[in-house]
This record gives sequence, C-alpha cells and structure tokens, in this order.
Amino acid sequence: MVVKIADIDRQNPEDLRRIYVSVRDNAMVPLSNLISIKETVEPAE
Repeated sequence: MVVKIADIDRQNPEDLRRIYVSVRDNAMVPLSNLISIKETVEPAE
C-alpha cells in the first residue's frame, strides 16, 4: 500500500492515527489497527 498525504497532514506520528484504510470486506479501519508506530532517532550523516 502506498499512502499519499499532504505535508500538512503528516507533521507528526499522531497524524497516522487519523488515516483509515479499506479492508477486504470494504470496511474502513484505522491504520493504527494494522501497524505499530515506533519513533527512533537516526544519527546525522
């Protein structure tokens, strides 16, 4: 799945909790029911 969202709607990880996706029976479920979010820090290059 590729989700395209405007920059303003993806400023922080909490924004992902407002995204709904269609599942097999065409029901809409929150993306947060299907994924887990873990914030990490990456070293600067």
